[in-house]
Amino acid sequence: MKISQQTVIGFLIGLLIGGAAMYFVNDMRETTSSVTSNNTASTTGTGGNTANTSGTQTTGGTQTSGNAATPSIQGKGEYTVTAYDQPAGNMVDIIAHLPTDSWIAVHDDANGKLGNILGAGWFGSGVASGKVQLIRSTIPDTAYHVVIYHDNGNNTFDYHIDPVVTGEGDAPIQAVFRTTSGGASR
Repeated sequence: MKISQQTVIGFLIGLLIGGAAMYFVNDMRETTSSVTSNNTASTTGTGGNTANTSGTQTTGGTQTSGNAATPSIQGKGEYTVTAYDQPAGNMVDIIAHLPTDSWIAVHDDANGKLGNILGAGWFGSGVASGKVQLIRSTIPDTAYHVVIYHDNGNNTFDYHIDPVVTGEGDAPIQAVFRTTSGGASR
């Protein structure tokens, strides 16, 4: 089978156009993930593998668990996390932009502050979407927080030693979402 020069050139042009289109789509996806809509969504994060452990993009509050304050690290680069309002269940869908591999944890809402951690997932650097498996299912019509933690280097989530990634005013970079009724556990 003989391949003509015209076929090779056509293939290369198609490859370039396809690559440019993918770059444009990914760039638009990244831009969209940091925008808050009327459907309420939280922004921050890159998706990834899950580990056992929407609302509006928000920052605020000091992270505490029990009586001990969680260590924090000032976010370098652009960290964002998004969690749209979603059906209650044992998984939480997340979209994130992370300059480094990070943990993303789902917290109960304790009167507008971070409550107990329901689960955490490992998300690789970049922009992606993923799910966090929860150790306890969410409850319909309830608010939850999604928070980014920087791994201390041992690749194991431990909120006592993995620092919360903070932004302006040392507030945790987080997203708040609400669960909806209906829909089965994912």
